[in-house]
Amino acid sequence: MQPVITKQKIIGGAVIIGALIVALISYYVFQTVTHDTTLLATFAPETVKMSYDSVKNQVIKSDKPVAVKSGKHTFSFSADGYDTYTVELDLEKGKERKLLFALTPKTDKAKNELKQKKYAKVLDGLGSREVNRVGKEIDKANPILQHLPFEDRDYRVFSCQPYRTDIKKSHKIGICITMAGRNGEALLSQILEKLAKLGATPDNYDMKVNNYIIPTKKEKESRAAVPCGDGRPSWCYKFRDY
Repeated sequence: MQPVITKQKIIGGAVIIGALIVALISYYVFQTVTHDTTLLATFAPETVKMSYDSVKNQVIKSDKPVAVKSGKHTFSFSADGYDTYTVELDLEKGKERKLLFALTPKTDKAKNELKQKKYAKVLDGLGSREVNRVGKEIDKANPILQHLPFEDRDYRVFSCQPYRTDIKKSHKIGICITMAGRNGEALLSQILEKLAKLGATPDNYDMKVNNYIIPTKKEKESRAAVPCGDGRPSWCYKFRDY
């Protein structure tokens, strides 16, 4: 016996379909209203789960824009075999926010995955960003850098590697001086005077002249640094444990 399609069944079906359509439209409107900005993340591995606020484990792909809520939220990104990456973002309504990160691998499988060529862009980008960050910190810690190098006919002053191992300030540079001739005490005094006016002295920077140390006042008084002797220039000093 064939089922009888009645007017009531047709109306009931239409009501159900209408309700589903209304629900879908309402959900779309809700998503559009609440997820009012875009996050464009570039990351490795290429697929991760994103969680923030009431959003839990939403699967997203690298370089694919995703609608998110504006405001300040703590985002976490996770994937099997990797440590979770967490970052706080303050997102402005209607403005796309870019993000670059790489999850830290915990397993050999994850480590091997990140070696793939397709992730080079992410890892190189992070490397460049770190170089730029450190460079800015070095510039900030060493205002003298904007004046280096400087030179004249008989000398050159430039930045170099610091030689003391007990410097507590990170990113400190050394200052190296090269002078022509063996006896240049008057010339060295002029150079040190110029450096002092620029804020650099042997007390706050490691300094060398012709590869010999310029000791601090304290090192001279304590005899931690002593004259080189052996007919070398009067400005020549060395540490006693040399």
